[in-house]
Amino acid sequence: MNKYLPYITVFMSGYIMLSLELLGIRLLAPFFGYSLYVFGALIGVILLALSLGYMLGGYWSENKQFTERRFFSFVFISALYLSIIPLYHAKIVEVLSRLHIITGALLSSLILFAFPMIMLASISPYLTKTLTKRGQGVGASSGAIYATGTLGSLIGTFATSFYLVPAFGVNITLISNVLLMFSLAFLWIIPWKYGFVSTLGILILLTGLVSAEKNPSVILAQVESPYNHLEIVDYKEFIGLRTDRRNGGLYSLYPKEGYWQYPGYVYDFFAIPPLINGAQNGLLLGLGAGTIPLIHQEISPNLMITGVEIDPNIIELGKQYFHLSERHNLQTVLADARPFLVHSTLRYDLIEIDLFWGGGEIPFYLSTKEFFALTLKNLTDKGILVMNVYDPSQDQKIFRPLINTIASVYPKTSYIRMPFGSYFILATHKPLDYSVLDKAIKTVRFDKKAYTVAQKLKKELVPWSFNPRTSIFTDNWAPLEKLTYEAVFSTH
Repeated sequence: MNKYLPYITVFMSGYIMLSLELLGIRLLAPFFGYSLYVFGALIGVILLALSLGYMLGGYWSENKQFTERRFFSFVFISALYLSIIPLYHAKIVEVLSRLHIITGALLSSLILFAFPMIMLASISPYLTKTLTKRGQGVGASSGAIYATGTLGSLIGTFATSFYLVPAFGVNITLISNVLLMFSLAFLWIIPWKYGFVSTLGILILLTGLVSAEKNPSVILAQVESPYNHLEIVDYKEFIGLRTDRRNGGLYSLYPKEGYWQYPGYVYDFFAIPPLINGAQNGLLLGLGAGTIPLIHQEISPNLMITGVEIDPNIIELGKQYFHLSERHNLQTVLADARPFLVHSTLRYDLIEIDLFWGGGEIPFYLSTKEFFALTLKNLTDKGILVMNVYDPSQDQKIFRPLINTIASVYPKTSYIRMPFGSYFILATHKPLDYSVLDKAIKTVRFDKKAYTVAQKLKKELVPWSFNPRTSIFTDNWAPLEKLTYEAVFSTH
């Protein structure tokens, strides 16, 4: 036996374990979101699997019937199990996503990863015994084995996060792990040249099966970004960007005619605030693919927008499918919204917030009193804050504490309820003067439709005063994951 083979095997197993753990987050996110519940369920299941694997590996190493060939035959079986996951993970998780988010995430993690993780974890203690049989001390053997496995995990983390998923996507990265798992099994149970040929054949078969899965013709592009699974969808009248498959929500859209036609979405109302205070410069937190700057370009062509977007892939898709580069009123900034506000020294006449993480979730740190205090710091005296909030629950689980949080910072806060569970919130430090609105609206394109939206905003805005008996979100307490699940997904 090659003296380096145990270390090569342990390195590969460590690589696969951490790569699978990161892939698990991406496999569950389209159906459960990027929430603390999902991370907790996945990490908990993996830790349980690792504990069982370490225990079983130690037990099998003392069992004379578990020869190296027999032990790695079980590793081969777990590789076969893992090879099914690229083909059926979406269907499995979609069914389980109908359960409670914790139950569904736990069961999904168990089904997808428990068995392979148990076998991968058992390799280190098993091979530690193998090295001691060759004359190495127990301490030296275990130290070398676990150091090598941890190094493999480090490489697996970096390779999966920074290169494989962004470059090739989840399925191809998962198939590469299947390939490695078959390889490390074959290294022990059959001669290496046959193992190489067999592994290569399995890789070609899996790649062919995955690529044979036909996407609906309306999906123009799919991209794995560092933050989301992104899809560009053709809806006949317009092109849409969506970031998950749970509620079909769109996060940017572009009319094929090239101009905004007021189709009745919450985006309509973003056109009006600049006409109220004559805003000359604005800050958009959550640029997406550029829907809101398109509206401003048509309605308020003199308004210059700084659009902040955290995901570089969304910006690239916006340029390719949404003509984002043609927004002459837009400066694009690649940044996280809150750190951008912390370091910003500019003040804006308008701050617009359209921030969601994957599905309907607002990132918790972008919903707190401390965050809204930063927005106020960056507004001019005549400045207006507007925000899109999604909350389809009957008892306004997200909306009520969120608008109360805004009202704890902004003395003049109001809202209008929109279709499809959305709310449009408008907040200022001083009372608004609507006297210039009717005059301004007559000068813009599509004046009749814009006038209708403006009148609706004026008539249906409901004032909200800060209520000390209603909860507010702070950096210390903002349970957005729990409230989002209860508000959004329990309604389906």
